[in-house]
Amino acid sequence: HTPVSAEMGGKSANIVFADADLDVAVPMSIRAIFGGNGQVCLSGSRLLVQNSIMGEFLDRFTEEAKKLTVGDPKDPANFLGPLIEQKHLEKVHGYVELAQEEGGKVVTGGSRLTDDARAKGFYYPPTVITGLTNDSRTAREEIFGPVETVLGFDTEDEALRIANDSPYGLAGILFTDNLNRAHRMAARWKAGTVWINTFFERDLRLPFGGEGSSGLGREGGQYSREFFTEPRAVTIRLRS
Repeated sequence: HTPVSAEMGGKSANIVFADADLDVAVPMSIRAIFGGNGQVCLSGSRLLVQNSIMGEFLDRFTEEAKKLTVGDPKDPANFLGPLIEQKHLEKVHGYVELAQEEGGKVVTGGSRLTDDARAKGFYYPPTVITGLTNDSRTAREEIFGPVETVLGFDTEDEALRIANDSPYGLAGILFTDNLNRAHRMAARWKAGTVWINTFFERDLRLPFGGEGSSGLGREGGQYSREFFTEPRAVTIRLRS
């Protein structure tokens, strides 16, 4: 038989507290959702922002999203290239339309780019959506595209409740200057990987895998060795 370790995607929460360094949190959050066109299993596609800084953070985040260039991926000046295929583009846009039906507001983006050379490709702009709740389909289902849903919270417990209220559990991202909070959150977060004040940094000796619908098993370092080997018990009775 063949051993199986499955990584099956996610809808990872990215939590930003009021004490976070926004000069770090904003660009990291941009990278966490729009890097790779959002076609990354680890993308921080549920952005949870403490309400006391929601206005400032959202303004800065949206402004940075608008600056991202979309075009030919062979041109290093472009941050985003096309989505993988027409069918997937339609799926991504379908979620944006669904978000508006669910009461969400598209702050930026939200429609296919068809001007100039991009008319022949499956280009979709960085899209930011507010006004949803965590029980909306757009906030719960994996879109796998450059679409960020922004939710607010007031307390640490509320943020963790929203983060864990998901069938997925692949990764979590947290921005805070409170080290005690960071440890508390990481210990209670139902996610295989938790990044604190950073994103997508991984030592290959660390375990990698998800919880819940995000998969099963762990790989990396000793975990890979244990997974890909079969231990055997041998018992011998010696002659007296």
